[in-house]
Amino acid sequence: MKNNRSLPQNISSYIFGATLLSLAGLSLFYLNPYDFGLGGVSEPEKVYFADHISEVYLEIINEFNEIHEGEIEVVPVDLPFEKFTTNERKEILFRFLRGNDVIDIFVVDQIWIPRFAKWGADLNVYLHDFVRDSLITQSQQSAYYGDKLVSVPIHLDMGVMFYRKDLLQKHFDFESIETDLSNSISYERLFDIAEKHDANLPKYVFQADNYESLVCNFVELWASVNARELTSYEDIDSVSALKTLDALELLIKNSGVKRATLAQLNETSSFSYFLENHGLFLRGWPSSIMDMKSLGYSDSLLNNIGIAALPHFMEKSFIIGGWNMMISNNSTKKVEAAKFIKFLMSHDSQRKIYKSRGHVSTNINLYKTSELEKDENLRFFSNMLNYGVYRPVDKQYTRQSDILSYYLNQFVKGELTKKETIHKIITGMEQEDFILR
Repeated sequence: MKNNRSLPQNISSYIFGATLLSLAGLSLFYLNPYDFGLGGVSEPEKVYFADHISEVYLEIINEFNEIHEGEIEVVPVDLPFEKFTTNERKEILFRFLRGNDVIDIFVVDQIWIPRFAKWGADLNVYLHDFVRDSLITQSQQSAYYGDKLVSVPIHLDMGVMFYRKDLLQKHFDFESIETDLSNSISYERLFDIAEKHDANLPKYVFQADNYESLVCNFVELWASVNARELTSYEDIDSVSALKTLDALELLIKNSGVKRATLAQLNETSSFSYFLENHGLFLRGWPSSIMDMKSLGYSDSLLNNIGIAALPHFMEKSFIIGGWNMMISNNSTKKVEAAKFIKFLMSHDSQRKIYKSRGHVSTNINLYKTSELEKDENLRFFSNMLNYGVYRPVDKQYTRQSDILSYYLNQFVKGELTKKETIHKIITGMEQEDFILR
């Protein structure tokens, strides 16, 4: 990534290289030579910002740096989604935050907020009024840990479905079905539609590898078949879990994908599998089209992909997640960091990000009537937010998520029965010292 000035372009050298600890120990000298009297002219305060640095982020960073030339310089630290899963990003950030001040602003999956709260600065002094007045209600709950404002939601993610327009047009009255798809059809109807697709091709591709997206699938299905939101993993009992696994089994059997293949699909591999094998439907996120583009797939192919609401069983339920910015407790540039966060969260910056990446914005001004009237996708996302469900927030979330994803993945592979899966999940949730095996 261009303009990542003082840090290596590929951060994996920090993570996987043998010199990680020594680099961290030398970070003050490496990043701020002027602090040691080696420069003759004062430099701007450098604010190090760690995230997936897309082109539009880089554009906004450069714009901010030009406005604040000589005062503040934001230095992007790239953690690309193409190279690191969400779980790997979490481990990378843990390593950076333990005992050093290399990073000023870092971005985490909102479900990790309880785990990262001890490394995050209290933002009430810097950003309380801004968060209250500028962000949509659905995003504000993830900004807090207890009464402490610890993060700012940069954008929301929600579960959506994609479909191949050109393939659907071969079998159906496309215009009539497209409207139904945007409002969420039942899974039963989805399976009926998919039956007309070539029997040897994928019908419904979803992520079922042993990682966080499989947990998201489970939470969505749990809410849909039980007709209520899962507010705590302690609410998972044998009855509710069986309903959910019955639903997951239906997805597996009607997917047109072998169990062993499904069990290896993460975001990137599922996108490639869907496109290269002429899949009909795909579970994804609002930004998935842009992710596919970054993988090198042509506009002519991607222009044939439409976005729709996820199907449902009893109730519509679309997982709402997202990514939140935090300022490190160790940062000596908290005021400058807060300035950049406000700039990145402004209406103009958020509109650029939405237009470029397809992310669901958290800026309340993007949902004004005048904006909704001229943007069909924005209206679609605004409506879907009404059916949002959330993963249960818990300080033990990482352990709980690991238990769910591990045993659900074994179930997808066919290595565990429903009864065995339920027993292991419930036992694991009840025992804090439970060991995965």
